[in-house]
Amino acid sequence: MPLGYPVANFSPADSDPCFCGSGRRFGDCCGARTGRRGPPAGIRVFQRFVEPDLCRKWVERLERRPRKRARILDPEQSSPGAPVYVEDPSRVCDDVNPGVLRKAINDTITRGFQHVASSMGESLAWYEVPRILRYEAGGRYLRHADSCQYEPATRTWYRVEDRDLSLLLYLNEDYTGGGLTFTHFHCHFRPRTGDLLVFPSDNRYEHQAEPVESGVRYAVASWAFFRSSRRVRERAPNGAIPFRSSS
Repeated sequence: MPLGYPVANFSPADSDPCFCGSGRRFGDCCGARTGRRGPPAGIRVFQRFVEPDLCRKWVERLERRPRKRARILDPEQSSPGAPVYVEDPSRVCDDVNPGVLRKAINDTITRGFQHVASSMGESLAWYEVPRILRYEAGGRYLRHADSCQYEPATRTWYRVEDRDLSLLLYLNEDYTGGGLTFTHFHCHFRPRTGDLLVFPSDNRYEHQAEPVESGVRYAVASWAFFRSSRRVRERAPNGAIPFRSSS
């Protein structure tokens, strides 16, 4: 059994009532394959949250910064007090060290979470240090959920990370491929420079960073934790930034 605790599976049929409470069938609502009028429930899109010119300046500087292969959690080797992260072929991208851009990026992500938290009615305890992810041609992150992993032996999802909200900030668009697909919702995004996406981190929102075909894709990722949530780990992640709501 992996680290964490079991959570409900999510595999709605088109004929099931939509989980959003609209009273419509899932296949005609959040799971619609055609005729969609907006993102599925829970997914928030803020266009040009950051000015594209500023994003381009950041990318120019980030291209000169050191980077290393991104890793994912290995729940089998981890314990509540000692998470273990490993390289995995499902995730092909690099973590970039932002250097002097760290404060500006952190401040922007703080603003992003504050923007969402003000309308949610949930209190955020912390968010993880934002990660700057660089995807070259062939770079991808296969189908996954940000807070949960699936255990095939028991056909059960487990919460393995203290994450409730996922945030993605897109810094460029001069590449091909590399979109974002939410598997259950048949929903594909091709974000523009400066766009911000926020969505729940659980297994309902499994998603995939599609392979980049040409060029380089830059995105900033972070994850926030609700004060009211049940914890997986004994402590907050290393470097977690306490959330202070605006007065």
